[in-house]
Amino acid sequence: MWRDEYQAWMVAADAHSLPQLFQNLKYEGNPPLWHLFLYVISSLTANPFWMQFIHILISASFIFLFNRFAPFPLIQKILFTFGYFTFFEYNLISRSYGLGLLLIIIFCILYQQRQKNILFIALVLFLLANDTIFGVILTVSFSGILIFESLFPDKKIKSPVIPIQRLALFALIVAAGTVIGYLLIRPEPDNSFPTLYVTHFDAVRLKWTLSRFIYAYFSFPDLTTIHFWNSNFFIPDPHKYQYGISVTLFLIWIVALMRYRLVLLLYTVGTLILLAFHYYTGFMWNRYAGHLYVLLVVSCWLTYILKEKPYKNTLINNISLLGNRIRVPFFILILAFHFCGGIVSYIMDLKYPFSTSYQAADYIRNNNMMDYEIIGSKDFIISPLASQLGKKILYGERKEYGSFIIYDQKRVAIWSFTTLESFVKNIIAKGINQIILIKDVPVLKEYSDTGEKEEWKDGMLTDSLFLKLIKHVPPGIEEDEQYYIYSVEKVK
Repeated sequence: MWRDEYQAWMVAADAHSLPQLFQNLKYEGNPPLWHLFLYVISSLTANPFWMQFIHILISASFIFLFNRFAPFPLIQKILFTFGYFTFFEYNLISRSYGLGLLLIIIFCILYQQRQKNILFIALVLFLLANDTIFGVILTVSFSGILIFESLFPDKKIKSPVIPIQRLALFALIVAAGTVIGYLLIRPEPDNSFPTLYVTHFDAVRLKWTLSRFIYAYFSFPDLTTIHFWNSNFFIPDPHKYQYGISVTLFLIWIVALMRYRLVLLLYTVGTLILLAFHYYTGFMWNRYAGHLYVLLVVSCWLTYILKEKPYKNTLINNISLLGNRIRVPFFILILAFHFCGGIVSYIMDLKYPFSTSYQAADYIRNNNMMDYEIIGSKDFIISPLASQLGKKILYGERKEYGSFIIYDQKRVAIWSFTTLESFVKNIIAKGINQIILIKDVPVLKEYSDTGEKEEWKDGMLTDSLFLKLIKHVPPGIEEDEQYYIYSVEKVK
């Protein structure tokens, strides 16, 4: 597991009551649904393996439900099952996104008989809004089309009408879930999470945002390196990405869905909201882009449920007929790329460790260093060791002991070793003669006469402190999780 999986686990495991859980969630930027699951699990066991086990059950559940109830042909079901997000990203990595996908598939199943299932759908969307920020966005999109369809029914299609009282109750339940989800996501005023929000026009940010279409629709990683995660074979450099490719993809799908007015509304509005969120926050990782793909799958699913409607204008109607013909082949093409991306990513994960934090933890345990004071920096990269060692680490950024990272103003980024060195000296001055210092980057020795720098191996840090590199753990698939383990010893 990598640090974000451990972060969620430690947030829940360190909570000894529900109020404390919500206090721990204060700076997480996530609603509580996944953490409530982890809170129950961690109250029964201290082993985070069981989080992975439950997550595999969740992914197995959404795959079963999709294959059992989705209206797609068998070949499309197979391609979806072993796709990049369903087989790798939302399956092997234990995060809240798999739970969200399970709820979305349940929504699609219930939508077949939405008049009968309206309150069950409300409950599902309430939960979805409390899964992730993307759950909030998709909840608004899904509930929007359901309400729109009910308030403005197609008079030519005879379908049961949802009583206004039940529709109002549906809207109330969904609105409550959305508001709760938003309030729990909304950053605290003193939040220090490194997010660069952009409200003005930024051409580079726009290129990054529009490139999400490729990451979402054609998820095949760059296999020239073991650090393939969050990469894309078709976009070696997002800075040089051409706008027109994404605009063309978007327009193709608008044409492909034209004969299904409600689906077209869902796809267009939902996609634009997701893109706006990517642009505003700069959250560009694959797991986030995957929701564009999920929205596309839902849109294609609903074309089997909703009836197509021709246009009166001959030209527009002919364009919509063309879109109807290309929709399925183009969808299969996207699923095929996902299938290939999912298989190769799974194989790479079998071949290489995703994170090597466990190797660093094993080294400390096997060399009888558990009783030593452990200082770590950067805190969020070192944090997995706190869970694996069952020991709070003295984080240089907060200058206090902790497990999960609290992104408030008390946390100050350390950009130079000089700052960390001063902190280490203060700890030694308190009578602790030997400590373990763990960093994500090497300590550099600089020669005053030439200015030349080299990695520190061993030597006197000060007149009384001896610093020695005792272990370097190189990264696995997650590139920035590497560990330089130093001993700092006071000498006479």
